[in-house]
Amino acid sequence: MNTPKNEKKQAFLIVLYNLSIEESQSYKSVIENRDTNSLIIIYDNSTKRMVDDVPQNDFIYYHDARNKGLSTAYNYAVAICRDNNISLLTIFDQDTVVPKNFFEELRHAGPTDDISCIVPIVKLKNGNQVSPFSIERNLFVPSVKTISTTGAINSGVTLNLDAFSDNSTLFLSDFPLDFLDYDFFKRLSDSGRTIQELKIELIQNLSVSSYKSMTGKRFRNFVQSESRFVFKYYPQYVRRYRFKLILRLMKCVLQGIQFSKLHFIYTTLRRSRK
Repeated sequence: MNTPKNEKKQAFLIVLYNLSIEESQSYKSVIENRDTNSLIIIYDNSTKRMVDDVPQNDFIYYHDARNKGLSTAYNYAVAICRDNNISLLTIFDQDTVVPKNFFEELRHAGPTDDISCIVPIVKLKNGNQVSPFSIERNLFVPSVKTISTTGAINSGVTLNLDAFSDNSTLFLSDFPLDFLDYDFFKRLSDSGRTIQELKIELIQNLSVSSYKSMTGKRFRNFVQSESRFVFKYYPQYVRRYRFKLILRLMKCVLQGIQFSKLHFIYTTLRRSRK
């Protein structure tokens, strides 16, 4: 499959973490369905290299055992694309299940320069949709007065780099992992940029979908990032956020969530009163 000359050049980023490239669901999909002249970028955050034989053509591999977060990986890929005059960058987590028709639909989407990014529908294995979503609905108890800002999880998002200035930093280090997607789409909305939705469903194994299965460290990072995001962008809604924390605490108690996590929610609730 060759890309027509009038189409924008395409790159795919896959971020690895302690998983071999052969086991990556998204890598298998990209290899099988990409255009022959598209670029694959592998950013490996694993403790040791997960790729031994690096292909020479249309393939870039970078290993960074420091694991500085997704923002570093994404900005690296953006820089590679800008250096190679590539307009479209599609981001994947390593375990995203991507249907074959996603790539065909993406080629047909052909975003104009006023479209900043394309977002597909993403669901969990149980069928629950996690993306796109309303940022405010996810953070606060619903209210008719609450505005609704469209957000999306990172995996499956295609950035149209022609819609951004060449020297702009797209992903901020304030949110290196959790709430990086919230931060990106909130800033996108505040700047008046347009999102195009793609009616294709991807399946994602979302690590933050179950508080009980999250490690204590990841849980603390998630709640801290959420609180930091709320205080940065929604200081006027802090009271609503506190109410959401109370409801979450009650729900977690009923679900038998580990005491250390319950205590951290309570600590965050107390700090939000200051």
